[in-house]
Amino acid sequence: MKNAVVFLATGFEEIEALGTIDVLRRGGVRVMMVSITGDRLVIGAHDIPVMADYLFEEADFSCVDALILPGGIPGSNHLNAHAHLKELVKEKTEEGVLIGAICAGPMVLGGLGLLKGKRATCFPFFEPTMVGATPTDNGVEQDGNIITSKGPGFMFEFGLTILRNLKDEEIAEIRIKTYYKNIWYLIFPYFSSHSKENIILHINYYQHIHLLNTFRAFFSKGRCCFTIHYMDWCFKIKGNYSYLKSILYKELDSIKNPLEKNIKEICEKEKNVFEQVDKIICLSNSTQNLLSKIYDLPINKFCILYNGLKDESILLNSDKRLNLKKNFLFSKEEKIILFVGRLDEIKGLGELIFTFKKLLQIDPYCHLVIVGDGFYSYYLNSCNPTWNKITFTGKLNKEDLYKLYQIADIGVLPSFHEQCSYVAIEMMMYGIPLVASTSTGLSEMIEDGVSGYHIPIIEYE
Repeated sequence: MKNAVVFLATGFEEIEALGTIDVLRRGGVRVMMVSITGDRLVIGAHDIPVMADYLFEEADFSCVDALILPGGIPGSNHLNAHAHLKELVKEKTEEGVLIGAICAGPMVLGGLGLLKGKRATCFPFFEPTMVGATPTDNGVEQDGNIITSKGPGFMFEFGLTILRNLKDEEIAEIRIKTYYKNIWYLIFPYFSSHSKENIILHINYYQHIHLLNTFRAFFSKGRCCFTIHYMDWCFKIKGNYSYLKSILYKELDSIKNPLEKNIKEICEKEKNVFEQVDKIICLSNSTQNLLSKIYDLPINKFCILYNGLKDESILLNSDKRLNLKKNFLFSKEEKIILFVGRLDEIKGLGELIFTFKKLLQIDPYCHLVIVGDGFYSYYLNSCNPTWNKITFTGKLNKEDLYKLYQIADIGVLPSFHEQCSYVAIEMMMYGIPLVASTSTGLSEMIEDGVSGYHIPIIEYE
């Protein structure tokens, strides 16, 4: 039997710790809860007391197969301050032991230099603590023997990823099916009171295949639809469809590159789900056509439901607009270029900042305003030496964001992957001319030369 250790510190995130323990124990992994506080009774971030199995000082770590660091504040800070724990994590990482860290937990790995050159994810705002990592926006990210996760919303996927690494694939799949069957029994009462012919199951992720199979077993005449929110491969290769096609042409056994192998496996799993559902809901025509080609699916299996917003725009005359600019301390001459979105490489922010610095050499009266959360440290460094021309606001409430829409001269959307952008809709609602990439759905949202201009993405295999 495989052995895993979950470390508990005062203020740990209960869902991340206990949910992961639950997944692993149901999957046949022996999990040991270890307190680093000097007391076996540990209080979580939401005042839930948990009795650990051992104190750190009395636990035996000689035969562990996985070490797991839950998030939570101040729990993660306490883990990061525990010298002996960090020594153990570094030692076991170098031995090839599986290391899992979720939410703010990856800060421990970053501080030890264990994330240098590796893809990793964490809770928003904590990206600077992942020193040397290549941050991603994935819910769960694995690079070598290190698994990181964004937060409590991805606890289940985090636990299953650890389980798959610890157990043989076939055994892990059996355990996962059992877990989904238990979930089905929880939600079944909500279905059973309705006509079997009118039951519709709506799923959102390809990982829900086992839930779909159980649904079919109970309701053979029920129907299932799948909504495409995003495609995993887009985040991993920045939406490069040409590269994706080159990967899909290869046989799985012949692929040596771990990233390419992972993408090939994901696509095979997605195809399996898409073939079984009755309808696939896309947010753009380009996504529909792309999936139809990739997976050889009939076009009548798809339907398109575009995002939409209520028009709440309040357009200002020139005098009011100028006064609002002054309130934000912008000069009359400054041209406001507005970016709204996550501070993430998939959004093309690095390319935007690089281009903006070139633009300043032509027109020094431009000002780039960046609205959103993310990896501030990295992008602030890339602004050097034009910091006084670039403003990072962080995430804004709707009222303040709409004020920026009222004074913006140009909106920019340089994303590598975007189905049907709410930001693009909001900017067009305010009549802001857009400069946007031709990624996925953006090219069909923006009429080139009318509501904005297209910037083509050049792809290489």
